[in-house]
Amino acid sequence: MTDARNSARSEGLQKRLLLNKLRLLRRGELSTDEIRSLATKFGEARIAEAIPDLKQLLDYPDDIVRYNSISSLAFEFGICNRLERLREILFDDPDEYVRGTAAAAIGSLNRGTKNPDLLTLFQRLAKDKSEHEHVRISAYDAIFNVLGVPFLEQPRDVDSPADFDWALVEKYRA
Repeated sequence: MTDARNSARSEGLQKRLLLNKLRLLRRGELSTDEIRSLATKFGEARIAEAIPDLKQLLDYPDDIVRYNSISSLAFEFGICNRLERLREILFDDPDEYVRGTAAAAIGSLNRGTKNPDLLTLFQRLAKDKSEHEHVRISAYDAIFNVLGVPFLEQPRDVDSPADFDWALVEKYRA
């Protein structure tokens, strides 16, 4: 029982420390490096009080802050009511990894919806040879999420657009 109590105390301490950091963030007293780290830690620790701040950080000038904020909102909390902002990031962000994470986030947040507009969008991006390879792969993966394909049935050996299996996509679309 002592281990469980120590673990609970440790988690409580971590949450208090993160809430203190959140107050500093809101007062503008943190460096970009600290914000980068916190954007991830808020999600990992499920600090729900930080959700509005993470949404605001989608507009932060630093690419790692945007990347970590998208990841926390979409993959840790499973929410983001700024989907239009994610679409803007997907098309306009200067960093290809932030754009790829936006594609993955939109796909994850729309898992199983079979939204035809998103499927068309992701297919177009995945096939766009002028787009960065990372974005193309993320868009391809997002198709399977939107289609609701169970994780273990999704292709895992996709290292480049040459590995895309469009027949498999069509099989799941049918």
